[in-house]
Amino acid sequence: MKTLKFFVLLTYFLINIRSYSEPLDISVTVNPDQEAKYLDVLGNKKCYEINSYLNSSSFRNSIELVVLCKALYLAGIEVNFKFQLVPNYVRSLLEVEKGNALMAASTAWEADIDDAHLYKSEAVFKSKEFVKGFYTTPALIDEIEFKVHEALNHGTSPVNALRQYSFLSAKHWVYDWHVINALSLPVASMSGHFSLCRMLAANRAQVYMGEMVMIGRDNWAFPCDNIKLLPIEGIKLSFIQSRHYAISKTHPHGKKVYEALNIGIKKLRSSGELVKALYPLSHQKVILDSWVDLYPKQ
Repeated sequence: MKTLKFFVLLTYFLINIRSYSEPLDISVTVNPDQEAKYLDVLGNKKCYEINSYLNSSSFRNSIELVVLCKALYLAGIEVNFKFQLVPNYVRSLLEVEKGNALMAASTAWEADIDDAHLYKSEAVFKSKEFVKGFYTTPALIDEIEFKVHEALNHGTSPVNALRQYSFLSAKHWVYDWHVINALSLPVASMSGHFSLCRMLAANRAQVYMGEMVMIGRDNWAFPCDNIKLLPIEGIKLSFIQSRHYAISKTHPHGKKVYEALNIGIKKLRSSGELVKALYPLSHQKVILDSWVDLYPKQ
């Protein structure tokens, strides 16, 4: 009996060693910037050896890849990413729907994941966990913050103060566009990231809604070409839509990866690792929790 038990345990051990020692090739859609930032965050380490998300290249696009890799590892799958370059979010999901890639490296809005062709993972961002702030240039930050804080101190909505400025966005950013219209904010449309930076630098628009989660630096400021955008303190947007990884239903490894990913995400959330990824510095969450949420009521 003892001999049988020994062989059962040995077999279990060998199976698990095998699953971790033979990485599974996974084709994931990324944009060039995402790939570069992820590789910089990784350095010479494996993803599961990353204990800190503090890095100059730590943005959502790179941290989501680390989280993806860690989640699969916790579920028994060590991965070898095969990056498939795509230009944008829409093309990324399209390639996965077609089965040309196993999954998208970035999370997608729940409503954008077509259940007929895609598996939807456990939420990486649950409702109200995906937070954006209002960013502006150094030349305008003091002026706008003064007006916003004056409104908050008088117990009135700062939205009227924000309506004095033009917001930079794009119609294909559906959820941002919805917020801007719901709050009746003036808007200037753009075509791409570089257009964003140039338009703000030229004062053709004054405010931009930027992400404030998965930022691995000691402040929320971020470079935009030759200017640095700064968050207007005290106000935020907590999106009610959740975000998930999208996995191909037609890819041979789709179901296996989908099931493993759900196990791993649950482990990351229950251990507190996912919150650590959302807020690499714990005080970031404390500060954001105290800011007024301007997300429009449904």
